Amino acid sequence: MRRHGTLFSAENGIRRRYFTLIEMLIAMGLIAILLTALMGIYRELTFVQSDLTENRQKIFQIVHLQKRLQDALTHALSFGKNKKKNVYFYTSNREDPSGFPRLIFTYDNGIDLNPLFSGNVIGAILLEKSDRGRLLLRRWPLKSCIPNQTPPIQDEILLDGVEAINFSFFYPRNPLEEVTNQNQSSQDVISIPADTWFTSWDYSYKRLPAVVKIELTLDEKAKKLLNRDKIELAFFLGGSNLPILIP
Repeated sequence: MRRHGTLFSAENGIRRRYFTLIEMLIAMGLIAILLTALMGIYRELTFVQSDLTENRQKIFQIVHLQKRLQDALTHALSFGKNKKKNVYFYTSNREDPSGFPRLIFTYDNGIDLNPLFSGNVIGAILLEKSDRGRLLLRRWPLKSCIPNQTPPIQDEILLDGVEAINFSFFYPRNPLEEVTNQNQSSQDVISIPADTWFTSWDYSYKRLPAVVKIELTLDEKAKKLLNRDKIELAFFLGGSNLPILIP
């Protein structure tokens, strides 16, 4: 006997209730709503995880950028009293098709797998204008290592997503240099205004600044990812042997 969706068994006196069609449809609808909500949450979590992964990669790139630039710039070679040959430190934009300045300098690269790039090398910090806007640390071996041959080039990508690069150089007052300038002719020594920031560093200066500041302007994707418009890094050049007074 069945009444109102309930089946009654006379043999054992047990009532068994079965789902009606309407109840089944309601249950399936609730399950569909629940699955849709779960899929939406999973989709959002996937996007969040992807953003976190990309953000971690970008932050790692910035840390790597700072470390590599610090390793190079803090090991820049000083010119010394005799103005050594193959020692450079200057900015130039004549050689760069991007139109942005590049910093060219000689530094101690330490030990490299390629013997030509071990020890003292010529380096350049430059911006390669492409779809990604890559900041490069480019290296050449010294010409004395490979005479009468075109030197090979070694490029290291430091950061992508860069739209522009600008340099600033600080040169503090140096009492020892003032005494030296008084004892030498004006043709031998080029005077540099002290306690001044420069936007470029001329080849004729033949000396190192005390501080190098690098300002990187990011593209739209990098701005959104890092929540900043620019990256500013400053490095103290120990090879300059210049005193810096901090008030």
